[in-house]
Amino acid sequence: MIEFCKKAKILAPAHLLFLVSALQGVYLLPASAAAENDQPPIVSTTERRESSQTAADVQLAEELNKLADQYAGQGSYTQAEPLYLRALAIMEKTLGPAHPDLADSLNILALLYHTQGRDAQAEALYKRVIAITEKEPGPNHPDLATSLTNLAGLYVTQGRYAQAEPLYQRALLIREKALGPEH
Repeated sequence: MIEFCKKAKILAPAHLLFLVSALQGVYLLPASAAAENDQPPIVSTTERRESSQTAADVQLAEELNKLADQYAGQGSYTQAEPLYLRALAIMEKTLGPAHPDLADSLNILALLYHTQGRDAQAEALYKRVIAITEKEPGPNHPDLATSLTNLAGLYVTQGRYAQAEPLYQRALLIREKALGPEH
């Protein structure tokens, strides 16, 4: 509004310019939207920026994971790891340490560690993925079966068959429930 007044060579009283300047960045919602959400009809720019910043942060983390995947696919694990770690840190900061969207990032990093023979680190991450996935999407979701299978696979490579078997059995039950026994 101030720019419009300047361009149109309209003189506005100082108090009006101050008011317009103070209200820049505050938007009015339609009365119906405010009533539906049981919120006041004013939403600040800060709230809008925070919402869009969260989405931007998650998108950045996804892009970092994609780039890390490229390096890992080429066997450049030392280049992939810091990118995975940075993506994970962004996701944890943005979404929280137990958010279900973290499971993919944790699982990818665990796979990288397992590939490098860093089994203790891989095991800890696989267990964290399982804990997150059991809560959401839930104990009968196919994603949990995948996480259980990944940890079981780690145990098999270590010769820990007794620990791997119940994980494979549980993963099988989850998949049969979700997909049917003949799938």
